[in-house]
Amino acid sequence: MSKTEQQDKGYKIKSLPLRVKVAAPEQLLADATVVAGLLSVSKRYFATMRNTGRMGPEPLAFGSRRLWCIDEVQRWVKSGCPGREEWQNNGKGL
Repeated sequence: MSKTEQQDKGYKIKSLPLRVKVAAPEQLLADATVVAGLLSVSKRYFATMRNTGRMGPEPLAFGSRRLWCIDEVQRWVKSGCPGREEWQNNGKGL
């Protein structure tokens, strides 16, 4: 029985909660939770990476929100995850 058939018959379809937020393919910016998920690290370790300068890309500020460009994070990973200073001095992987 398909989901549509189940919905038509009045069955409740229970969705399981995701443990990690993931970015949609067309998404350009992501918050810390999504970026930590992309890097396969905990949100807490991601914060440590930011505070110690191990995270190369800097977030963009939108009011109180901090969002990272997914494309820049991907370039950072492909270039070997250099520290913030090296990332900024080498043209941000461009």
